[in-house]
Amino acid sequence: MTPATPPLTRTKSGVLRNAVMISLGGLAFGLIAAVLAQKLDPHVYIAEDVERTLGFAPMAQLPDFNEVSEGVAEEYVLRLASAVEHGASRAI
Repeated sequence: MTPATPPLTRTKSGVLRNAVMISLGGLAFGLIAAVLAQKLDPHVYIAEDVERTLGFAPMAQLPDFNEVSEGVAEEYVLRLASAVEHGASRAI
């Protein structure tokens, strides 16, 4: 038996490459998890969620009444009432 000889050159450890690969993999899995959570969430957040659930676009969108003036709130409610009345007259 002959004794082992030390290597002639230094070998690369690959720690930086492994850290980058693990970081990219974690980022990809996190992004996939976020997209899946959004797609599987049954709550309605935006008009697109209403359209996807009902199959048609919402007829009106109401603002947060605590953030707008009374005149603006009345205008939005009147527009909603008009849209409901118009939809009801077309359905008859």
